[in-house]
Amino acid sequence: MIRLRAGNEWYIIPPKLALQVEFPVKAFTSPSKRSRHTNVTTSNFLAHFLNSEIAKVVVSRSHLDCIIIGATNFLSKEITEPLFATKETNGGFVTGELQDIIRVRKFTTDSAAYRSDIYYTHGKGLGEKSQEIPDVIIFDGATSFIKWQSLWHYSHLIALFDQTDSNFDAAIQVFNEENIKKGSDRVAFSNDFKPPVGMSLSIYQETRK
Repeated sequence: MIRLRAGNEWYIIPPKLALQVEFPVKAFTSPSKRSRHTNVTTSNFLAHFLNSEIAKVVVSRSHLDCIIIGATNFLSKEITEPLFATKETNGGFVTGELQDIIRVRKFTTDSAAYRSDIYYTHGKGLGEKSQEIPDVIIFDGATSFIKWQSLWHYSHLIALFDQTDSNFDAAIQVFNEENIKKGSDRVAFSNDFKPPVGMSLSIYQETRK
């Protein structure tokens, strides 16, 4: 094992990752800690979508669970407008925003907890963001997948492709090439994935590097 210090934090690096330890090209800063937030309110939409206890944790503690890479202007509209609803036991509906659930860091106030963040596909310096390792990376569009999918080897990757995208065919080719190379690692998934009507779904699994 390698004992690694990053700022005031210490990490234990297993042998299989030892050769991937590199010195940063610039001064290293301590990773942000999971901060807790007090005196926060939980939206009715979030409480109905999850449950009240889980919702309280979501709004009281910051943690980067997910990064979305795509066209930020479209993502902003989809995330911050009240286009969603959950059904109550009495048959009524509670409306809300996707932001209530995913809590994008860019769209929260300084005092609010976040759970995800978004980055522009063509944003400068996006490569430096790979120092952050969330559980999931979502590539919203063919271009974001082609350009950035090779940067994250420790997160689960989800790619969303639109057939009207000019880079759709190129992205499918990249995806299929990775699928073929990782074919030996393919496993049977126990979950029954049912995509929406008109959407095709392809899944493969590889060992994290």
